[in-house]
Amino acid sequence: GDETVDLQQCETLAAVYVRMLSCIVDDPTATIDVGAPRARAADVAQLIDDRATRHPDRAAVVSDDLTWTYGQLSQRIDTIAARLVAHDLAPQARVAVLMDRRPDLVAVIAALAKVGAVCVPVDVTYPERRIAVMLERARPAVVIADAEYAGAVVDRDAKGHRPRGHRGPRPPHGCRGHRRRRR
Repeated sequence: GDETVDLQQCETLAAVYVRMLSCIVDDPTATIDVGAPRARAADVAQLIDDRATRHPDRAAVVSDDLTWTYGQLSQRIDTIAARLVAHDLAPQARVAVLMDRRPDLVAVIAALAKVGAVCVPVDVTYPERRIAVMLERARPAVVIADAEYAGAVVDRDAKGHRPRGHRGPRPPHGCRGHRRRRR
């Protein structure tokens, strides 16, 4: 939705982020080489799986109140990926993500990469109307949202109509709300 950033800039930025994540997963103590060969998003998910096989008990994600090992992270990614596959997503389907920053967000993004979906991150600090516009423009096949942001997502019936009496922001046509609960 931002006209000041073109497609090439977005692709370059995404490639740099993927390379950085690849380096971090491969060796968390090493210096990041952003000039390393280009990696695909699916490579990050594979690197996490490889690390989980070699070092399942090493810390992978650490937050203030939680630490996940690579084994736990890999299991969580596989669980989320299976749920995404159950939605029969087309290759490169857009999936909007409205979540607070926490370990589950890492797992969701890696699961999206694993199934070949395109992550459409939505900043939950934006006003509700801006979120609605972003969803309208992105037209994601699925929306993954924390329960507190479920108001921004409304299911539509088979004909694309919103529920009778709904007065909230207009979500994208065909958007199905897939709410994730906090654990």
